[in-house]
Amino acid sequence: MNEVESRRAFLEKVASTVFAGVVLGGQPVKAGAEPSKVELPPRPPDGPILPELEYEDVLLRMQRDLERALNKGTTPKWVMVIDTRKCVGCHACTIS
Repeated sequence: MNEVESRRAFLEKVASTVFAGVVLGGQPVKAGAEPSKVELPPRPPDGPILPELEYEDVLLRMQRDLERALNKGTTPKWVMVIDTRKCVGCHACTIS
């Protein structure tokens, strides 16, 4: 029976602590001094800056690039770079 009472007391303390945190969590914190206003450098972009391109069909552009590569007359040397942000799910990158 002592174990049940201690569990009950523990749960009451936890519940009152959570309730106090919820009630007092909404109160604004008053600081003594105002924060200093420091100029921060501008944040760099998350990814590379890409030029704005005209919107065109991705499959037509891939076909045009393939024709240009095959018409060079030399054996094509392939390098695969895939921009996953522009993937349309055609699986052309997996066909080799």
